[in-house]
Amino acid sequence: MKPARTPPSKTQGFDSTSDNTDRDTDGVNVGRRTKRKRDEIYEDSMKSFMDEMKSLFSTFSGNQNEKLSQLQTSVQTITNQNSSLHAKLTSMESSISELRSEITSVQQEYQNMNTRIKEIESDITDMKQSLEYTSAEQKDLNNKIKSFENNSNISEKMKSEIEDLHTTISILKSEIMEQQQRDRLLNLEITGLPEMTHENLSELVIKLAKYAEVELVPEDIVHVTRVQPRKNTAGRPKAIVLKLKKRIIKDNILAGIRKKRGLSTEDICITGEPRRIYVNEHLTVDNKLLYKKCREAAKTSGCKYVWIKNCLIFMRKDDNSKSMNIKNDLDIKKVWE
Repeated sequence: MKPARTPPSKTQGFDSTSDNTDRDTDGVNVGRRTKRKRDEIYEDSMKSFMDEMKSLFSTFSGNQNEKLSQLQTSVQTITNQNSSLHAKLTSMESSISELRSEITSVQQEYQNMNTRIKEIESDITDMKQSLEYTSAEQKDLNNKIKSFENNSNISEKMKSEIEDLHTTISILKSEIMEQQQRDRLLNLEITGLPEMTHENLSELVIKLAKYAEVELVPEDIVHVTRVQPRKNTAGRPKAIVLKLKKRIIKDNILAGIRKKRGLSTEDICITGEPRRIYVNEHLTVDNKLLYKKCREAAKTSGCKYVWIKNCLIFMRKDDNSKSMNIKNDLDIKKVWE
C-alpha cells in the first residue's frame, strides 16, 4: 500500500483551488501523452506488420513468378515435344504409305512371278515332249547304226572303231563280273537237293560236309538259303546257296565230294528214291553262261580241259599247252591262237 501523500499546508501561500486545477491539467496531459505513445506504438507495429506483409507478398510474388516462368518453360518444352512428335508421326505416316506402296509393288511382282513360273512350266512340258521326240530319234539313229554295221560299204575305220567299242564294253563287263564273282568266293551252290517241309538247311549242309569228310559246325556257316531260279522248271528244286566263314572249308568240301566221285540223297540219309546232288562253285549268271560256252567250244573244237577253281574258269587245249583264265568270249578264241 502506497503511503498517503501529506497535503501541503496553507501557510505556504498556495491557493487550494489553484492547486486542484493544476493537478487536473497534469492528469489530462499525462493521459494525452499516454494515448499518443500508445498510438505511436500501434502505428509502428502496423508499419512493421505492413512492411513484413509486403516483404512476404514480395517473396511470394517472386516465387510465383519463378514457378510461373518454370511452368511456361515446361509448357513450351511440351509444346516443342508435341511438335517434334507430330513431325515424327507425319514422317511415320509417310513411311507407312511408302511401305504400303512397296507391298503393293511386291504383290504385283509376285503375281508376275507366278505368271512366269506357269510359263516356265509350260516350257518344261514342251522340253519334255521335245526330249521324248529326241529319244525316239536317237533310237532310230541307233537302229540305223546297227544297219550300217551290217552294210559291206562301211569303211574300215568305222569297223575298227566299232570293234574297239565292243572290246571296251567287254572289258568293263568283265571287270564287273570279276567283282561280283569275288563277292561269292566263299559260297557253294548246291543243286538237286529235294525241298522238304520244315527243312533245316544248316543240318543238311553239315551232313553233306560230313560225307565229304569235313567237320562243319554251325559257327562255320555265315548263312544258307534257297534261291529263286530265273526260270522255274517243274520238278526241279530250288538251289541252295551256302556261305562259309573260311575258304579252306569250302575247298575241302569240294575236294572231298570229288574224291567220293559224286553225291546223292541216299548218302546224306534222305529217304525216297536216290537223286543226284551237285555241289559247285557259286558262279554269277554271266559266268555260268560263259562256262557253258567254254564247254561247248571245247566239244566242237577239241579242247581237252575245261574246269573251275576259286570261282575262275580255265581252259587248256591239250597237255602241251598252257592253261588260260577265261574272262570273256574273246578269251575263248585265244585258246586256239
